[in-house]
Amino acid sequence: MSAKTFPSKDFLILCDDIRIESGNKTSLLGYMGSTGTVVNVQKTDKVVLSSIVCVVSLLDGEGSFNSRLDLIDPAGKERVKGEPQQVQLRPGQTTNVAIKISPFAISEGRYVVRMSLDDKRYEYHFSVAMTPQATAA
Repeated sequence: MSAKTFPSKDFLILCDDIRIESGNKTSLLGYMGSTGTVVNVQKTDKVVLSSIVCVVSLLDGEGSFNSRLDLIDPAGKERVKGEPQQVQLRPGQTTNVAIKISPFAISEGRYVVRMSLDDKRYEYHFSVAMTPQATAA
């Protein structure tokens, strides 16, 4: 059995939806940005996005890892506790780990996406900023 190797690069992608296509291709719909992104949302009485997907892309690495993806809200509360899953990393390939929250009731502030591979923790963040609601002229 070969030794495990953690990914050489990793990053967060935010989007509205994700689909796995034929040939194991991944389609991201409604791309919002990456780590550190500020998502601007028009302020209304109740702000809800139809969905948000947090995708962590892992490049390289080797071996089978226990993985979990969690979302922490601006108040520091665990909003989503992802289901544990096995992730297989292969040299020279990209592997995606994702969670979809639908509907996604949002609050203004900084969110943390926390991913674990075995006992190693990775953290990414994005922020939500409320913009004033447009008024009719």
